[in-house]
Amino acid sequence: MPRKAGGTRRKRRTHLKPTSAGQSAGTPSSVPRSFVLRRGAVPTGIRDLVPDLRQALMPHTAVNLRERKSNNIRDYLSVASQLGVSHLWLLSATARAPYLRIATVPQGPTLTFRIVNYSLCAHVRAMQRRPHVAQARDMDEAPVLVMNRFGGGGKERQLVAETLRHSFPALHVGETKLAALRRVLLVDRDEESGEIRIRHYALKVHAAGLSKPVRKLITKRRVPKLARLADVAQLMDGSAAGVLSSDSEVEGIGEAGRVTLGQQVKHLKKGANSTVKLVELGPRLTLKLVKIQGGVCDGPVLFHEFVRKSEGEVEEDRKRIESKEALKRKRREEQGKNVEKKMEVKRAKKARHKRNVEARVRAEAEAEAEAEAEERKAADAGGDDGDDEGGGG
Repeated sequence: MPRKAGGTRRKRRTHLKPTSAGQSAGTPSSVPRSFVLRRGAVPTGIRDLVPDLRQALMPHTAVNLRERKSNNIRDYLSVASQLGVSHLWLLSATARAPYLRIATVPQGPTLTFRIVNYSLCAHVRAMQRRPHVAQARDMDEAPVLVMNRFGGGGKERQLVAETLRHSFPALHVGETKLAALRRVLLVDRDEESGEIRIRHYALKVHAAGLSKPVRKLITKRRVPKLARLADVAQLMDGSAAGVLSSDSEVEGIGEAGRVTLGQQVKHLKKGANSTVKLVELGPRLTLKLVKIQGGVCDGPVLFHEFVRKSEGEVEEDRKRIESKEALKRKRREEQGKNVEKKMEVKRAKKARHKRNVEARVRAEAEAEAEAEAEERKAADAGGDDGDDEGGGG
């Protein structure tokens, strides 16, 4: 622990640093955290999708979480409260299609999506001309969640929006630094088909109105090639052959695509005229809501895409679930009573064994005391006989 000037000791290594939301990083309930797991036998693509989803949910997820076949949902729920985990992202597959379930811990609900199609991060990079590889510093802060066309609609749409919104930490505009915003997670809903598209982007900010060589000279300290230039002015305005301005690199960015920075971002000072560019990182997901359950992977079905039930059937399901829960509670109480009986028998057995051991120890001590007393008596008797013989002589 280093010392500050004046002799005051100050914690540095173990000191809790505040997050971008202005809350302590050591508080379990300060930010939502998640587990991304796969359940059952899944194809190779879904297995590779697990680390990509963990990367998109960083830093508030278990990146190196190890899964075992013997682990079940109850095992993860038992440690979720201690680790501050608020959501479970479960990937599974059947013979028909792969599925994604998002469960809110500890009481639900659970949203089940059918994965219509998906692309891994490696596939996205393979399609790009200049792929962007995410750096470790890009994962220090959670992505900015942008949701589109989730307003209105039924209760199931609002529940999906709330579940996704609470899976990421809240963004406080007045306290957040622009330099900490490095990623964007876009969730878009198609009004016609009801499909939900998820895209993951890296957020890049460049100075506007500069040619590419000048921008590289400023940001990366790279000296451009001047052999093909007749005048240095061609380097400044980008009129030389092969020299492009930063605006021409991004299609559709003109005066409307330029922004004025309210804070300093990297080498760009406050108030600089800049352009914002999104580079896709992956993965891509297209989801279709199938079912909503009231509990964590269990409980009453609140919504189903393909099954419609009458009020009488819903009431029957509710009664069946309540009777099932009551039976579970009764069995747990019986098991608790049986365990208590066994513990009482075990405690009585231990107490009886302890009493027997103590009685045996006391008996052995008494026997040893009696033996010592007999030895002393015998010794005293032998001494008296010797004195009498000596006196008679």
